[in-house]
Amino acid sequence: MKKSNQLLFAIVMLALASPLFAQKEDLTKDTVFFIQQAKLYQRWLEHNGLGKTLHVKTIEVEPQQIALYLAFPTENADSVSAAWMQLKKDYAAQNTGLSLEQELFYKMLHMMEVRQSAANVQLYDTYDTRKEPCFYRGIYVKDGVFKIDTGGCKSKRMDVYISPGDLSGAKKHSVEAFQKQFTQEYVFDKIHRYARQRYERKTCENRTPVVSPQQIDGNMMRFDVVDLCKEVLKDEQNSSICAFLSKYVKPCNWIKREKLTLTFIYQSNSNGFLLKCEVEGKVGSGFYDEVGRGGYLDMEIDFDGYLTDYANKLQYELKQAILK
Repeated sequence: MKKSNQLLFAIVMLALASPLFAQKEDLTKDTVFFIQQAKLYQRWLEHNGLGKTLHVKTIEVEPQQIALYLAFPTENADSVSAAWMQLKKDYAAQNTGLSLEQELFYKMLHMMEVRQSAANVQLYDTYDTRKEPCFYRGIYVKDGVFKIDTGGCKSKRMDVYISPGDLSGAKKHSVEAFQKQFTQEYVFDKIHRYARQRYERKTCENRTPVVSPQQIDGNMMRFDVVDLCKEVLKDEQNSSICAFLSKYVKPCNWIKREKLTLTFIYQSNSNGFLLKCEVEGKVGSGFYDEVGRGGYLDMEIDFDGYLTDYANKLQYELKQAILK
């Protein structure tokens, strides 16, 4: 090939390849515009009767992606789920040909003036980073296909209500005396001391359960319990190999390791207090002495029934421990 033809060929190939190497558009340059359009999106929600249930929480602009976050008037997960289902039902009755999720997403595209692969709409029941969302919808398009991701909390929730009527015999108090004794500080201290007495016992070989210090933020207390054995998963058995080693060589325990995260929210009322509790469980291999980050799996994946039964039992035991 002559040099002139080689040069021409190189120029043509460079021209054809240039779109592949061209830098993608940086959406952050138009952040001000997107914020303004988010306000317009809110007006659209209100104009179409959706504003009573949904409102724009915020918009997040990244170089190649825009996320529009919508929120509900309440953070109660059950109320949010009910409101969402009613909204979908009402919208379907309009017979527009689009689902509610499609309407929310494509209206965002229209207002933001971006390609569909660069946008997504997300809805949560709570935006409090201290809480785990129990309602989630992620709406987007991937590879030309419209998608909806759903999710919920992986914890088991329970309520413990305690009032002066729960006290018996000589312990009976007036409401005033009860509230003076069963303060948030008193209740949280009772729970944490009970947790240490209950969990920090050696029940399996090669396990040393530890309750972490209290983490208190306002009316919320949270702590972890690590290195548990047969606490939630009562039916777990050691492997036959380990049983052989324990008998003829040295003590051996390969039963799954368990980790619990307990969260408590104290809410006083006119006649006592309500303790909202969450139990999150994880399980890891018992083969290694330590389970590193990412080595645990949520119990809800394979052991949901066990965790539910455990939370129900714990609910009763916590109440007895507080009143003791």
